[in-house]
Formats: sequence, C-alpha cells, structure tokens
Amino acid sequence: MSVMKSKELKKEETINRIVETIEKMDKHLADYEKEEKTTQNRLKEWFFEKEALHDIRHILHEIDKYEGDDYKELRPVDENFMELGLDAQTASFMRDYFC
Repeated sequence: MSVMKSKELKKEETINRIVETIEKMDKHLADYEKEEKTTQNRLKEWFFEKEALHDIRHILHEIDKYEGDDYKELRPVDENFMELGLDAQTASFMRDYFC
C-alpha cells in the first residue's frame, strides 16, 4: 500500500470518527430537545456537547492536527452532584455517565 493511500485511509477514518461523535451528540440532544427545558436537561445537553468537543479534540490530537491540552480537561463534575442543585435522578445519571 502506498504512503498516499495510507494517508487517505487515515484521513477518512478520522473524518468518520468525528462524524460518529457528532451523530452521538445529536442523538442525545434530540432526546432532550423533546423534554421541558429544565436546569437538569440543560446541564445534560451541556455535558453531551462538552463530551463531543473533548472527543473531537482528542481525535485531532492523535493525528497531530490539534496541539492544545484542552482535550485532557474532561473530568467528572464535583463528586457531590446534589450540591449542583440536581434532582436525585439527574445526579445519578451524571454520576453513572461521567464517573
């Protein structure tokens, strides 16, 4: 396999991974779009968007197209999610999803 073909395959794979990340985020956001715009739902939307940006930065970093360290900054929110004013169900969701 030529170097040019290898680069093209890597480029296509990278684009596909970014598309998958955006589609995953869109699916999550579409699910919450139907629901009432509560603080908890807005927070869930924010997390899905932040997660997608984190994943895209990481994908681009892997192919030397993003040099920032921002992709390393995705961390679980404070251990005590209830302090953020979330109801028990949302706090449980956040803990399960992000920890």
